[in-house]
Amino acid sequence: MKWENQKFTISLMVLMRRWFRSHCGLAIGVCAAGTGLATVAFSPLFTSIAEKRSVDHAFLWTAVFCLAAAAVVFCLVRDDPHALGLEPEKI
Repeated sequence: MKWENQKFTISLMVLMRRWFRSHCGLAIGVCAAGTGLATVAFSPLFTSIAEKRSVDHAFLWTAVFCLAAAAVVFCLVRDDPHALGLEPEKI
């Protein structure tokens, strides 16, 4: 596993542990599955853009998508449920 992937995984585990107490493993699994699903879903899209236009366009759209996703994550994801006046999920 590359160091970049380990940093992402560790930060994901810390974030999920803050939000979910009893079903933390399930939350991490859903996030990991979403990462794999995004890879499967977007690879054909960006490949199609590269074939129809050019590799430059595919890189451009990849960058636009990454920036848009980062903006959404920045706006929606909070470090701790207490920042929103909530308690971690306990079932």
